[in-house]
Amino acid sequence: MIASESAARLGNVSRKSMAPFRDCLDASRSRAIRRIPHTARFRHPLLAFSLVAIAAIAGARQGPSQSTPGTAAAASPAAGSQHSGVPGLAYKLVAGKTAVYQLHYESNAHADFRVLFQNQKPQAPAQSSSLVYTVSAELNGQWVETIVDADTSRFRTLYVLRNGKARLMVNDRDQAAQAETIVANLARGIVVERSPDGKALAVYMNPATDKVSSDFALSLFGETEFLLPAGGGTSTWQSHEEDPTGAYSARYQILGSASPADRSGQNPARTVAIRKTRLQYLLEPSESSLPGQTPMRKQAIPSGSLEAHFDPESGDLTSLSGTGTQDTIIEEKKVAHSVTTVGLSRIAEKAAAQEELTELRHVAGFLEDAGSRLSLYTKPSPQEMQQSIQRTQLGEETLESLLQQLDAVEASKTSSDQTELYLKFKALVYLHPESCGRLGGLLANASAQGPTFAILTRALGSIGNAQAQAALVAAINARPGDLVAVSNLIPTLAETPDPSVAAEAVIRQLSTGPADDSISATALLALGSMAHGLAKKSPARSSKIVHDLLRQTTVNQPEGHTHDLIEALGNTQSAVAIAALTAFTKNPAPQLRAAALDALRFMRSPGVDGLLLKGLGDADGTPRLEAAYALSYRKMTAESFAAQKKALLADDNEKTRAVLLSNIWKSQQQFPEARVLVKSSADHDPSEYVSKLAKGMLLEGQ
Repeated sequence: MIASESAARLGNVSRKSMAPFRDCLDASRSRAIRRIPHTARFRHPLLAFSLVAIAAIAGARQGPSQSTPGTAAAASPAAGSQHSGVPGLAYKLVAGKTAVYQLHYESNAHADFRVLFQNQKPQAPAQSSSLVYTVSAELNGQWVETIVDADTSRFRTLYVLRNGKARLMVNDRDQAAQAETIVANLARGIVVERSPDGKALAVYMNPATDKVSSDFALSLFGETEFLLPAGGGTSTWQSHEEDPTGAYSARYQILGSASPADRSGQNPARTVAIRKTRLQYLLEPSESSLPGQTPMRKQAIPSGSLEAHFDPESGDLTSLSGTGTQDTIIEEKKVAHSVTTVGLSRIAEKAAAQEELTELRHVAGFLEDAGSRLSLYTKPSPQEMQQSIQRTQLGEETLESLLQQLDAVEASKTSSDQTELYLKFKALVYLHPESCGRLGGLLANASAQGPTFAILTRALGSIGNAQAQAALVAAINARPGDLVAVSNLIPTLAETPDPSVAAEAVIRQLSTGPADDSISATALLALGSMAHGLAKKSPARSSKIVHDLLRQTTVNQPEGHTHDLIEALGNTQSAVAIAALTAFTKNPAPQLRAAALDALRFMRSPGVDGLLLKGLGDADGTPRLEAAYALSYRKMTAESFAAQKKALLADDNEKTRAVLLSNIWKSQQQFPEARVLVKSSADHDPSEYVSKLAKGMLLEGQ
């Protein structure tokens, strides 16, 4: 396109651009729109440009980034070497300055969470629509940006999409309506407030903008973030920036200068070529999405680069292009891969007339007053993340549709995988706790060996809200004589993150009632676990359970029951129980000494290791085995290594030697002698079992 045509097109764009803003201006002037309160955001679970399902089962999102004119994060001016041939690089911030860019943005992503379930039973399904996502998004059009005002500390830019066309595919299904909505919302205008070096400080959108369009826009700004160095005159610099995935570090490098002619073939402008490389995302402390659950370790790994051409005379980027990828890793397993390509090419520029600038300022003011103040990255709370996960998992399913699927599984009489259905019931319990009453009724009558019992027990127990606990309690009370069912329901109820008073009451009753001895033993162990779970939220209830268990150990009763009480005290992990457990390590009965040593494994007290090491020398083999097993939960010290080495060479029980060998092998980084000991066991241990175990360790170590 020749220069005169560029100017003409820009003029048309400017005049037409005001039409979509009329409603904004009217609303702004009448002050009829209420400010939307700011809330923490989380990305849409299906879209490649947001890929929140990934963040969900643990947090991450999209691939490496590119940069938009004037969108930068504050640099660490520094790390670069001075280069006398490099001109000063700075954005020229003049109110009314307008530039039009031809925009191409494309993102393709694939996520497969089945790998997270490979080590669980039942195994993950071969195909699963709710665990596998493929998303493709594309946007083309003219990206118009106008600086509406500027001072020494910050400036505001209004971005508008013109002649936009978008394509969105989710799992090979065309989302044409959503694509049109994205285009319409970008055409309404978006205000970005920036610092002089280009760092995005805040983003404001029309209050009618839907979540998907909002996430798309934030991803676009994040992918086109571009930072110039403070002070200029340097050939390389590094920065700390943000995008919807999180905070990351980036490196910029000047590649050289060029003098490309503009599209008219005239008026060559000297530009500076700059490459941006996203180095790594900064790790944040993980938080669990559900109470009582261990957070998953997650990591986003970017690659690729972006190349821009900067015009020092106009103080703008003239072009920007590149491709970046991102791998999302959860628990050391790759669950997602995305590829993002962006291209921006300046096709026109001008200064807005005063009347037009005044009207654009009204638009910007409306967006700021009526819209939410957003950031390129806002870490969602664990609760928000969990809601996103469960909504994605449940999809369009209802209680009735899931019960039909459950009936089909029950009727099939096959051992088909149930992970998919379990996850959907889990989401139902989380999002619709009112459904728990009906699920509890089904659980009360389901066969303990059938899929209905397994799926509903896991779903209710994993969420563990008040309604889910009530359903589990009702199921226990409904089948007191079903030993298999009750033995499975008891630990599920005890391990809920915040046990209710009713849950505690039914476990207490079963631990002391006339039921089968195995039920009583299971309930006692569960009561100890419940005390540990209550220690922080309800310390008084936890303390009462511990003291009740301690009191029972002082009463004359069968050795087997005392054994169960000792193990229950170990499950409480309460320091109050250490003195009693220490006394039981000296009890004449080997089984009680063994139980006490086992119960000490989780106790946080400096004297516990000494008790366990002393237990390695017990005259009876059972306490020695439990002492060795308990030491596997403790940190290896020089004293502990020496004692376990001595016991390994002297103990006549192959099971005890096997446990000690495993403990020693795990400390090989700290104690190189461990490999020598394992090699000796592989070659000389009289037990074929221990010898094979040692050889397997050496083979794995290779």
